[in-house]
Parts: sequence; C-alpha cells; structure tokens
Amino acid sequence: MAIVVLALGAAALVVVIAWSAVESRLAGWALTSLAGRFGIVAQARELDLDLARLDIHVRGLTLASPVSPDAPFFTVDEARLDLPWSVLRGKIAIDAVELVRPRLTIVAKADGTSNLPAGDRTSATPGSSDDTADPPRLPIGALTVDGLSIEWRDDASGLGLTVGSASLSLAPEGDVIRGAIRLEGAAVFVWEARTVTIASLDGGLTFDGSGLGLDQLRLVIDQSTVTANGRVDGLFGALHIEVDYEAILELADVASLLGLDTTGVDGRVVATGNMTGPLAQPEITAALDSRGLRWGALEVDALDGRVRWVEDALTVDTATIRLADGEIVTGVSFPVPEAAHYQKFDQPASRFALVGVFVARYASGVRVAVTGASEAGVHRWSAAETALSTNFSADAVPAAPASDDMIGDIHGTPEYRANLVRVMTRRAVAAS
Repeated sequence: MAIVVLALGAAALVVVIAWSAVESRLAGWALTSLAGRFGIVAQARELDLDLARLDIHVRGLTLASPVSPDAPFFTVDEARLDLPWSVLRGKIAIDAVELVRPRLTIVAKADGTSNLPAGDRTSATPGSSDDTADPPRLPIGALTVDGLSIEWRDDASGLGLTVGSASLSLAPEGDVIRGAIRLEGAAVFVWEARTVTIASLDGGLTFDGSGLGLDQLRLVIDQSTVTANGRVDGLFGALHIEVDYEAILELADVASLLGLDTTGVDGRVVATGNMTGPLAQPEITAALDSRGLRWGALEVDALDGRVRWVEDALTVDTATIRLADGEIVTGVSFPVPEAAHYQKFDQPASRFALVGVFVARYASGVRVAVTGASEAGVHRWSAAETALSTNFSADAVPAAPASDDMIGDIHGTPEYRANLVRVMTRRAVAAS
C-alpha cells in the first residue's frame, strides 16, 4: 500500500506541474511518464484537477510494473488527493488521501520475478552515493481506505492470502498519522494445499512518512489469537520488520494447519517472541509455555522451550517436556528423503569440515544445509534449494553464494569458502 500512495503522490506532483500548459494532453503524459520517472506504469479512465484547491480526483486508476504492464499490482475505482501548495516547488507531499475500493494484487512467480515494480533497485546504482541515502519519505496528513481487497500469491513457497474487504482510517496526531485497521468479513491464508480462515483482524496503525507502526494488531484464527506490536520500516525501499508478538494457539488449530488429524487433540500453547529482519525472510524467535496438552493417547503435563525459525529452518535452543503419569516415549521418527548425500572439504591437519554440505531431496522439494562456511553458523542455501527443486542435477546448482558473511581465516578467504559451498553442493547432488 505504501508504494501505491507514493505513486499517487508522484503522479499528482507531475500533473500539477504540467497542468498549466495543455491540461488534458499533459495529464495523460503525466501518467505515462511515471514508468520512466518512478518505475511505474499508470493509467486512468478519468482524471480531474481543481487548481483552486489542488485537489485531484482519479477514476479507474491502475498501477503496474513496466516489465508486466498487463498485470497491474494495484487498481482503484476512485482516488482523491488533497495536495499542499509546496508541491509546486517540487516537494512530494499529500494533505489527505481517500481510496475507494482499491485492489492490491501481488504475484511472485517460482523463478523469483513478480508483478511488482523494482522499487529502490532502480533508483540508484550499486556503490553510488544514493545507495546510502536516507530512505524516501512521503508525508501524508490523513489516509482513508474503504473496501480494500488483497490477493497475494507466492508460487515458490505455495503461500497465498486473500482478503475480501478491509478498511483503514488514519488521522493526524503530532508528527504522524494514527488510526485503526479493520477486516470486514473473513480472509483466507493458503499454505501449500492447506487453508486457514482468518476470522478477524483489527488494531492500531501509525505512519510517519517512511515506516508503519503496529499497535496491538490482533489476528484471530478459529480459537487462536496473535497480537503484534512493533514496526515495519523501509516502505519505499527494502522492507524490514521489528515486531514483538504473543500467540495463544489452540493445539487443534495447529494440527489442522499442519494437515494432521485433530481427533483427540486438545490444549493450548502460548508463544511469545519477535520477528526481525527483512520482511521476506525474517528471523522468528519463540518462547513456548503450555500446560495440559493431549494428542491422541499422549498426554503432556507441561511443555517449555525456546525455538528460532530462520528462512524455513527450525532450531530448538531448549525444550523441556514433562509427560503425564504413565506416559513413556517409545519412538521418534523423521521423514526419509528420496535421495541424500553429505560432502565435506577436509581441513588437512584435523580432518574437520572446512566446508560441509548436506543435500536431501524430498517429494516436497530439496533441502541444502551448509556448515563451516558462514559466520552465522549452520545455514540453509535457499537459492540452491529453489534451483534443485526444479532440476535435481549438478549442472542446476547456481553460482557461488555471496561471500559477505563467509568466514575468513588462515584456512581460506571468504571468497574461497563461498566457492567451496558451490563445489561441495555439486558433488553432493552428483553422489545422491
């Protein structure tokens, strides 16, 4: 939504500057010029400007990436913008925005492309002075959204979200605008072949020109609830999340989400933690606390622990499970891969893995784990997983990963270890 408002403000600025010449023709030029100026193709059925008040009324507006102009990421039936007189001096700002029945459609394909514009990647070349500039800001005096619908799909992960209608109203409060968001009706979250119905979503939002604050944002799924507080920054560039949450999860809801039989499943798990990092792949931590769980014939008096989720790898830091009287663990099972192999590059003196790679192919996809290479420790190589899930062959292994976070010591430079990751992965795939 942030990039949409920025595009509307940019379009408004171009229109105001151009209007004093030939009104109707320059209005159309202003919309089409967004592709070259802001990386967005804009089209509108009607566009009216009240010069006396600097009010703009747009009907039938669509915004799309120049790469996929026939697949707009945003459409809106009507949009009204009230502009300050400072826009005549070239400053992008908006006094008030009103959107009626906007539709946000985001499609991320399995090859990594999407229908979204390139965003900040087109605004500066790597290493230029603009690369380190402060994130763009768009001052907005008030924002009203009525009847927002959302359709989001990620083909690579099998995730999706459909929101039928939501409303948003933010009013001035000091240097920010603050208000509430409310889901009108249910939304549906899709995870591979499973669906989850979101019964309600409400809470407070704050916008300061570049970031969005979350205040007691509450999500209800069946009998489970999630409450979040924090911020999403970089709305006009690289999105970054810093959110604390509390999730009260009914065990039956969790079983249903995982596609498991919910018969005889009862109890509640409370998880508190935070989500930090890039919005696309944040690190999620959770402290678990539960009492009186039942899963079929198994009864658990208490479950306590701390876990971390990075990309789609779960790490258990600590876990304590106290079984009910008479319960005993008789076995632990793990899924068996269709093919798997481990390859390591030995350190000559001690024979430890200077770099080690384990590759496993399952029906659901390929997993690639790397050890000995990164300063962050054992990690997943997601680029290789994506490529090998499509074509499980040594030739499909992508170029070596970036060396920025690789270990550099007397045994090898970061670049050397990065190349070893690729070489060991190729060998592991070939030997699987």
